[in-house]
Amino acid sequence: MERWQLFTDGVRNRNQAQTIKHKEEKRRQVGLRNIIKTVEDEQDIPDLPKLYVKEEIYSLDDMIQNWTNRSEKNLNKYLSKNPEQFDIFHQQLDLNKKKWQFNPVNECIKFIEKSDKRIIGDFGCGNGDIHEHFKNNDEIKVYSFDLVAKKPFVIECGINDLTRVNITNDFFDIVVCCLSLMGDYMLTINEAYRTLKTDGILIIYETKKLVDNVENFTKQIKAIGFTLTETKKYHDVPFINFVFVKN
Repeated sequence: MERWQLFTDGVRNRNQAQTIKHKEEKRRQVGLRNIIKTVEDEQDIPDLPKLYVKEEIYSLDDMIQNWTNRSEKNLNKYLSKNPEQFDIFHQQLDLNKKKWQFNPVNECIKFIEKSDKRIIGDFGCGNGDIHEHFKNNDEIKVYSFDLVAKKPFVIECGINDLTRVNITNDFFDIVVCCLSLMGDYMLTINEAYRTLKTDGILIIYETKKLVDNVENFTKQIKAIGFTLTETKKYHDVPFINFVFVKN
């Protein structure tokens, strides 16, 4: 290779590194709510490998970021083209669960069991574990929603607008968002607010990486009419938990 080519390639690599660094800094500065627009405009969202490799476990942060950096519309399009990715994601999630000190879905179940609330909306239910747990309980009714329905009881739809599946205003006692918020997450939160009864409860479990600014995250949610009643940060697991009540 000619010397001038080496020099040119070196400059190009340095410039590329600076550009990437600038993009990362830009994403941090625009804030959590605007990340999705930046990423989609740049079209540089990495995909998990198309083939599931049993021996390899992708980190929870990598998996969640791969999905949460997309809008619901973008993710729906992605899953339509790559339907196997839904299975891959949840297979990998199951592998990750074996390393966790606790499963946040189980924490949501415990919360529901201690509550006197009876109509539950599971937004982004995945395999529908909450429904499975309460399926023989006549006092608790769980409605499970996700972009892909892998079980008969799951209602296949986007969780940003449940009017399409006839969920009315003031319907649920509890809405659960457990590792299910995406890049346009405030649309989901607004839908939770619409469908919750007054004094209804919104339970959120998310990764600390997604909620990197707790103050901004909670401020946005309180601004639409929720009161924050509980926040839990865990030192030994990558999760953060919020409980809100609809005013």
